[in-house]
Amino acid sequence: MSIHRPIHDVNHFLCLVSVLGDKPFPCFDDMAKLPYLERCFHESMRLYPQPPVYTRRSVVEDTLPHNLGVIPSGQDILVSIYNLHRSPASWGPASQQFEPMRFGPLVNGQPNELNTGYRYVPFSAGPRRCPGDKFAVLEGMSIWAVLFKRVDMTLVEGHDVVMTRYGLARFPNPNTLFQAPL
Repeated sequence: MSIHRPIHDVNHFLCLVSVLGDKPFPCFDDMAKLPYLERCFHESMRLYPQPPVYTRRSVVEDTLPHNLGVIPSGQDILVSIYNLHRSPASWGPASQQFEPMRFGPLVNGQPNELNTGYRYVPFSAGPRRCPGDKFAVLEGMSIWAVLFKRVDMTLVEGHDVVMTRYGLARFPNPNTLFQAPL
């Protein structure tokens, strides 16, 4: 979130402080009181999914729509979640931007494959969906809550987060990634 500074402002810090108080770590009940943090986590998963590509194998022959061809039975298929999550056709002209509220009002709940028409699938979907998705989100939120309450990070100007050919988020020069504000 530090590369998207405008959303990590004083109000969100105060929300973390009000929910966590003097506790060093959030508890399970605290998570429900941090819907914006969860939304930011999901938006980060949209932009930087892990893994960025899924592999599937066709079990029956299938014809693709729009005369795109036929997938034979037994064919391995690569599904680029990274491209799906950044597609302007699915997410509009601001598809590359970090916008946690793109999933709608917080009262609508958190995004998943069903309420996004399968445009957002960081944990896959259907019978191959990750069984630990809820745990992963809670774990990520817990780490972020502790980190953002204790550390004020600002990305050094000119740096960017990029995806490597192995699907890892990488920083061009990790030695000068963050600077502490004065």
